Amino acid sequence: MKRTTAVIIATALTGFGAVSFAQSVVMSDAFGPAKTTVTLEDTRLDADQLFNRVDTDRDGVISVDEYAAQTVVRANLARFNQAVVIDGEQTFHVKVAPEATSALSPSQQTAIDAVARTEFYRLSGEDVSMDKGEWIQSRLSHFAAADRNHDGLLRNNELDLYAMRIAQHQISLS
Repeated sequence: MKRTTAVIIATALTGFGAVSFAQSVVMSDAFGPAKTTVTLEDTRLDADQLFNRVDTDRDGVISVDEYAAQTVVRANLARFNQAVVIDGEQTFHVKVAPEATSALSPSQQTAIDAVARTEFYRLSGEDVSMDKGEWIQSRLSHFAAADRNHDGLLRNNELDLYAMRIAQHQISLS
């Protein structure tokens, strides 16, 4: 019994140590360094690079299905990784607040999908698709919504708001 308890405790401690190690070492290697500011240019570069990953059928435009899927996937990844990865002038990550790191339930994912589809139709124009320029503009509008003082730089509460929006902490039609 004592040996079983010792093995369980050792396993738990090893697990906690691995999580701690992963957060301190692997996180910085896989997602670049943690940053406390994001520039408008970083956001534009990230959107430019992300377009090719979101346009899964390689037709040069993003459909409503691609847009909704990327919104749900990015929210899940931000929560799972506890960080939003940005491919700006360099790849870096921004931490997500602890209250936005719980796993999304199926109903939350469905709600995010529905809101993303509504947002897509609002942003896409009459052709009901997004070319690269429209996609980048949609990403920059998310930046602008978080940039409360309009200085082209997200930091502190602005950065928290931006990361929380990507993690879809509050699902709304903003």
